[in-house]
This record gives sequence, structure tokens and C-alpha cells, in this order.
Amino acid sequence: MPHMIYLKDIHPESMVLFTATDESFRLRDYSVAGASKPLIVLQQGPSWTASKIKEEAQKPGNRCFPVEEHDVNEYYYWHQKTHEFNGQFLPQTGQQKEASTKWTAWLLGAIGTIIVTVAGGLALAFAQNWFGLSDK
Repeated sequence: MPHMIYLKDIHPESMVLFTATDESFRLRDYSVAGASKPLIVLQQGPSWTASKIKEEAQKPGNRCFPVEEHDVNEYYYWHQKTHEFNGQFLPQTGQQKEASTKWTAWLLGAIGTIIVTVAGGLALAFAQNWFGLSDK
């Protein structure tokens, strides 16, 4: 069964997909939007085994969550899963917080503009109706 894991010492920016068969494994990074295939962060080598990865994932500060089987070649699916898990389980970095703050400020500004525009239009329509004014 695959797992979404976070190993701060191996890949501190994002959770990665961990797939394994016996002691052979791969850690795939699907965090980059628009990429055509995942970055292979780590695979079987002399210093890393599937058992060691599983053990590391259980240590404090790391994360490990089982996920449903799904074709590893479906990049968009795993990108969405990675984004979902990162948002839910990882602390935001300063850059992510800044981007989130800028987005929130823009959104609130846009909503405020819409409200003012609608309210202004309603006030104008009310005044025209009330005082019998018209544009014609």
C-alpha cells in the first residue's frame, strides 16, 4: 500500500509518495504544478531501505499516512493529493504564508470592491426611483 510521507531530513518542502515492494522503494515528489512526471527524490540504495524509510517516517516531526492505490503515472491526481496533504499536515513556510496573505488581501479587496459597486448601484437605483430621476 502506498503512503504519503514527510521526512524533514530528506525532503523538507513537501510530502512525497512512498511506494514499496519488499525492500525496493521510491519516493516521488508530485508537488510541482504543471510538471509532466514526478521527481524521484530517493530510491533503493545502500544507505536506505524500505524498512528504514518506514521507521524514519514514524519519528517525531515526520509524517506517514496510508493512501489508496492509484496509478503513479497520473500526475494531476497525485499533485492534488500532495497539495491536500501538505496543506493539512505540514506547517506553512514563510514563503507560503506570504503568498497566502497576499492572496487573502487581494481576495478581500476584490470582495470589497464588488460590495461597494453593488451597494453604489443599488443606492443610485433607489435614489433614481425615489426622486423620480432617470438617465434619459
